[in-house]
Amino acid sequence: MLHSRVASRYASALLGAARQANVLDDVRKDVDLLKVSVAVSRELASFLKSPIISADRKAAALKSIFEDKVSILAMNFLLLLVEKTREAELPQILTSFDAQYNEYKGIVEAHISSAIELDEQQKQAILDKVRRYTGKTVVPDYRLDPTLIGGFQVRIGDSILDGSVKHQIENLKKTLMAGEFNN
Repeated sequence: MLHSRVASRYASALLGAARQANVLDDVRKDVDLLKVSVAVSRELASFLKSPIISADRKAAALKSIFEDKVSILAMNFLLLLVEKTREAELPQILTSFDAQYNEYKGIVEAHISSAIELDEQQKQAILDKVRRYTGKTVVPDYRLDPTLIGGFQVRIGDSILDGSVKHQIENLKKTLMAGEFNN
Protein backbone atom coordinates (compact mmCIF):
# COMPACT_ATOMS: atom_id res chain seq x y z
CA MET A 1 0.00 0.00 0.00
CA LEU A 2 1.30 3.44 -0.86
CA HIS A 3 1.41 6.02 1.87
CA SER A 4 1.68 9.75 1.50
CA ARG A 5 5.07 11.30 2.02
CA VAL A 6 3.73 13.23 5.02
CA ALA A 7 2.34 10.08 6.64
CA SER A 8 5.59 8.25 6.03
CA ARG A 9 7.67 11.04 7.57
CA TYR A 10 5.52 11.36 10.68
CA ALA A 11 5.43 7.57 11.09
CA SER A 12 9.19 7.43 10.72
CA ALA A 13 9.61 10.17 13.33
CA LEU A 14 7.35 8.27 15.76
CA LEU A 15 9.22 5.03 15.15
CA GLY A 16 12.57 6.75 15.69
CA ALA A 17 11.43 8.47 18.87
CA ALA A 18 9.99 5.22 20.23
CA ARG A 19 13.21 3.35 19.46
CA GLN A 20 15.31 6.08 21.05
CA ALA A 21 13.15 6.10 24.19
CA ASN A 22 13.21 2.28 24.22
CA VAL A 23 9.39 2.08 24.21
CA LEU A 24 8.83 0.74 20.71
CA ASP A 25 6.60 -2.17 21.75
CA ASP A 26 4.49 0.12 23.96
CA VAL A 27 4.05 2.59 21.13
CA ARG A 28 3.09 -0.27 18.81
CA LYS A 29 0.28 -1.15 21.22
CA ASP A 30 -0.74 2.51 21.31
CA VAL A 31 -0.83 2.61 17.51
CA ASP A 32 -3.06 -0.48 17.47
CA LEU A 33 -5.44 1.17 19.96
CA LEU A 34 -5.53 4.37 17.93
CA LYS A 35 -6.16 2.47 14.68
CA VAL A 36 -9.08 0.60 16.22
CA SER A 37 -10.47 3.78 17.78
CA VAL A 38 -10.44 5.69 14.50
CA ALA A 39 -11.79 2.70 12.56
CA VAL A 40 -14.76 2.00 14.84
CA SER A 41 -15.69 5.58 15.68
CA ARG A 42 -16.98 7.48 12.71
CA GLU A 43 -17.42 10.46 15.03
CA LEU A 44 -13.73 10.45 15.98
CA ALA A 45 -12.64 10.17 12.35
CA SER A 46 -14.94 13.05 11.34
CA PHE A 47 -13.83 15.10 14.33
CA LEU A 48 -10.17 14.75 13.37
CA LYS A 49 -10.86 15.72 9.75
CA SER A 50 -13.07 18.70 10.54
CA PRO A 51 -11.50 22.04 9.64
CA ILE A 52 -14.19 23.83 11.65
CA ILE A 53 -13.11 22.48 15.04
CA SER A 54 -10.26 24.46 16.59
CA ALA A 55 -6.89 22.91 17.37
CA ASP A 56 -7.41 23.66 21.08
CA ARG A 57 -10.70 21.74 21.14
CA LYS A 58 -9.15 18.82 19.23
CA ALA A 59 -6.16 18.70 21.60
CA ALA A 60 -8.43 18.82 24.66
CA ALA A 61 -10.68 16.08 23.28
CA LEU A 62 -7.76 13.82 22.37
CA LYS A 63 -6.31 14.31 25.87
CA SER A 64 -9.60 13.42 27.51
CA ILE A 65 -10.02 10.32 25.35
CA PHE A 66 -6.48 8.93 25.22
CA GLU A 67 -4.33 10.46 27.97
CA ASP A 68 -4.77 7.56 30.38
CA LYS A 69 -4.81 4.93 27.62
CA VAL A 70 -1.61 5.61 25.65
CA SER A 71 2.01 6.30 26.50
CA ILE A 72 3.29 9.84 27.04
CA LEU A 73 5.17 9.60 23.75
CA ALA A 74 2.04 8.62 21.81
CA MET A 75 0.01 11.36 23.51
CA ASN A 76 2.63 13.98 22.72
CA PHE A 77 2.69 12.71 19.14
CA LEU A 78 -1.09 13.17 18.84
CA LEU A 79 -0.81 16.70 20.21
CA LEU A 80 2.01 17.45 17.76
CA LEU A 81 -0.21 16.33 14.88
CA VAL A 82 -2.91 18.74 16.05
CA GLU A 83 -0.38 21.55 16.46
CA LYS A 84 0.92 20.98 12.91
CA THR A 85 -2.64 20.52 11.54
CA ARG A 86 -1.88 16.95 10.46
CA GLU A 87 -4.47 15.17 12.61
CA ALA A 88 -6.57 14.33 9.53
CA GLU A 89 -3.60 12.25 8.34
CA LEU A 90 -3.69 10.06 11.47
CA PRO A 91 -5.10 6.90 9.82
CA GLN A 92 -2.46 7.01 7.07
CA ILE A 93 0.28 7.76 9.59
CA LEU A 94 -0.75 4.77 11.71
CA THR A 95 -0.82 2.49 8.66
CA SER A 96 2.60 3.76 7.61
CA PHE A 97 3.90 3.21 11.15
CA ASP A 98 2.73 -0.42 11.00
CA ALA A 99 4.55 -0.97 7.72
CA GLN A 100 7.75 0.65 9.01
CA TYR A 101 7.54 -1.23 12.33
CA ASN A 102 7.13 -4.54 10.50
CA GLU A 103 10.06 -3.73 8.23
CA TYR A 104 12.23 -2.81 11.22
CA LYS A 105 11.28 -5.99 13.10
CA GLY A 106 11.55 -8.26 10.03
CA ILE A 107 7.87 -9.14 9.98
CA VAL A 108 5.68 -9.78 6.93
CA GLU A 109 1.95 -10.27 6.82
CA ALA A 110 0.90 -13.18 4.63
CA HIS A 111 -2.71 -13.45 3.49
CA ILE A 112 -3.22 -17.14 2.78
CA SER A 113 -6.36 -18.14 0.89
CA SER A 114 -7.39 -21.73 0.31
CA ALA A 115 -10.36 -23.47 -1.26
CA ILE A 116 -10.93 -25.59 1.85
CA GLU A 117 -10.15 -25.26 5.54
CA LEU A 118 -6.48 -26.12 6.12
CA ASP A 119 -5.49 -28.39 8.99
CA GLU A 120 -2.64 -27.39 11.32
CA GLN A 121 -0.06 -29.50 9.47
CA GLN A 122 -0.94 -27.87 6.14
CA LYS A 123 -0.86 -24.39 7.69
CA GLN A 124 2.55 -25.09 9.18
CA ALA A 125 3.92 -26.41 5.88
CA ILE A 126 2.76 -23.29 4.01
CA LEU A 127 4.06 -21.05 6.79
CA ASP A 128 7.48 -22.75 6.66
CA LYS A 129 7.66 -22.26 2.89
CA VAL A 130 6.70 -18.59 3.18
CA ARG A 131 9.30 -18.11 5.95
CA ARG A 132 12.00 -19.61 3.74
CA TYR A 133 10.84 -17.53 0.77
CA THR A 134 10.85 -14.21 2.67
CA GLY A 135 13.52 -14.85 5.29
CA LYS A 136 11.30 -13.00 7.77
CA THR A 137 8.88 -13.68 10.59
CA VAL A 138 5.48 -14.37 9.07
CA VAL A 139 2.15 -13.29 10.54
CA PRO A 140 -0.47 -15.40 8.73
CA ASP A 141 -4.04 -14.43 7.95
CA TYR A 142 -5.99 -17.47 6.73
CA ARG A 143 -9.08 -17.09 4.57
CA LEU A 144 -11.40 -19.45 2.72
CA ASP A 145 -11.95 -18.78 -0.99
CA PRO A 146 -13.95 -21.54 -2.69
CA THR A 147 -13.39 -19.88 -6.09
CA LEU A 148 -9.80 -21.18 -5.99
CA ILE A 149 -11.23 -24.68 -6.65
CA GLY A 150 -8.18 -26.26 -4.96
CA GLY A 151 -4.72 -25.35 -3.73
CA PHE A 152 -3.89 -21.98 -2.17
CA GLN A 153 -2.73 -18.40 -2.77
CA VAL A 154 -0.33 -16.42 -0.60
CA ARG A 155 -0.32 -12.62 -0.84
CA ILE A 156 2.60 -10.77 0.74
CA GLY A 157 2.42 -7.07 0.07
CA ASP A 158 2.16 -6.71 -3.70
CA SER A 159 3.39 -10.25 -4.45
CA ILE A 160 1.14 -13.23 -4.99
CA LEU A 161 2.33 -16.83 -4.87
CA ASP A 162 -0.45 -18.69 -6.64
CA GLY A 163 -0.66 -22.47 -6.33
CA SER A 164 -4.39 -22.65 -6.92
CA VAL A 165 -6.20 -24.89 -9.36
CA LYS A 166 -8.05 -21.82 -10.63
CA HIS A 167 -4.72 -20.20 -11.60
CA GLN A 168 -3.54 -23.37 -13.32
CA ILE A 169 -6.79 -23.57 -15.31
CA GLU A 170 -6.45 -19.90 -16.31
CA ASN A 171 -2.87 -20.51 -17.48
CA LEU A 172 -3.97 -23.56 -19.45
CA LYS A 173 -6.78 -21.55 -21.04
CA LYS A 174 -4.35 -18.78 -22.07
CA THR A 175 -1.97 -21.33 -23.54
CA LEU A 176 -4.76 -23.03 -25.53
CA MET A 177 -6.21 -19.72 -26.72
CA ALA A 178 -2.79 -18.56 -27.91
CA GLY A 179 -2.22 -21.86 -29.74
CA GLU A 180 0.98 -22.48 -27.78
CA PHE A 181 0.74 -26.22 -27.42
CA ASN A 182 2.49 -29.18 -28.99
CA ASN A 183 0.64 -31.80 -31.02
